[in-house]
Amino acid sequence: MKIAVCVKRVPDMDVRFRIAADNTSVDEAGLKFDINDFDAWAVEAALQLRDKNPGSEVVAISLGPDVVQETIRKALSMGVDRGVQLKADKVPFDGLSIARALSDELKAGAYDLIKNRALFDASDIGIFAVGMAVSFICAFACVRWLLRYIANHDFTPFAWYRIVFGLIVLGTGYFGLVSWHA
Repeated sequence: MKIAVCVKRVPDMDVRFRIAADNTSVDEAGLKFDINDFDAWAVEAALQLRDKNPGSEVVAISLGPDVVQETIRKALSMGVDRGVQLKADKVPFDGLSIARALSDELKAGAYDLIKNRALFDASDIGIFAVGMAVSFICAFACVRWLLRYIANHDFTPFAWYRIVFGLIVLGTGYFGLVSWHA
């Protein structure tokens, strides 16, 4: 089994840090960097899985400039079999760009299991907030339209649609077309 673990280089949280002059990054002068705690837990979980499955291989993958090699070496010192650096001048700011960069290596490596951070950190809150806001606005618009439609029209076509759809769902389960068991 080939197990990929994505690791990220982050500043040590015990040290005070400053915002750089460009107002978009952290001033790295005097900072100590380490592997992300959640990524370290993912490495440990992958190593335990490797120990249970003889012949397995754990690969640490990190994206960024040459300074991420320190993070990869840390993962290697924990017991990872191999490290892969995806070279970039700078780590992209948004998660979509990081996902695009990682996807090529993850597809080419033919990994059986990909372990990533189990929990989200403070930098992920914006992604969730935007997604939740968009979902709320879309749902609000749909419910508002449905209520306006029901107020101005007859409810009967919608009720028949729900009844027929429910019968179709129940029928697929009854005739074995869909399995609802885990």
